[in-house]
Amino acid sequence: GIDHIRKEARNSFTNTVSGTDLIVGARSGQLNLLLYSVFRIGNATANVSWQTYERIARHPQIAWTIPLSLGDSHRGYRVLGTNQSYFEHYRYASSQQLQFAEGAAFEGVYEAVLGAEVARQLGYTLGQEITLAHGIGAVSFSEHKDKPFTVTGILAATGTPVDQIWPQQVRRLTKRCMLAWKVLKPFTWTGSRVHRCPGDKSVLNRLWRWI
Repeated sequence: GIDHIRKEARNSFTNTVSGTDLIVGARSGQLNLLLYSVFRIGNATANVSWQTYERIARHPQIAWTIPLSLGDSHRGYRVLGTNQSYFEHYRYASSQQLQFAEGAAFEGVYEAVLGAEVARQLGYTLGQEITLAHGIGAVSFSEHKDKPFTVTGILAATGTPVDQIWPQQVRRLTKRCMLAWKVLKPFTWTGSRVHRCPGDKSVLNRLWRWI
């Protein structure tokens, strides 16, 4: 029974995100970070500064990074603050890349992309203006009606939590985790902890000191 649950959890993780060696976030439990960053369940328990993110992203042994900022929502669907790296590097289900069913990635600050389920359930189309709200409730009394976002693209269905979010151009990252690919002697993520490959441990040690 336990082995079956462990196997199913691992399969669910690899189907949702692949090709990522390291997930970095503020001090928190590993399970909380995994649920928050990959499955969009729960909330961040602490913040990561933008300065910290930039220091890690500039490290010579990091090939690419994807910033993730969660905290706002629209009609119960989470808003994901990120950048172009999300569409370029994010992989799921054996290294499949995200594809657009319609339109293209955002370019401006007040542009957004919709997950497949968001667009289907809410009936949204390209060019539509959407306002976001604080928190993740289906109903909110704190909306940014003076700063609407324009839909520039709709992602193709993936069968993962990506279908249930709408990415927007990152403006402020106060509650965030980060996905990072490491070039040399990479770390591998099993779904429950980070493992180091034999060799240089200095990069991981620096990352922990930074956060």
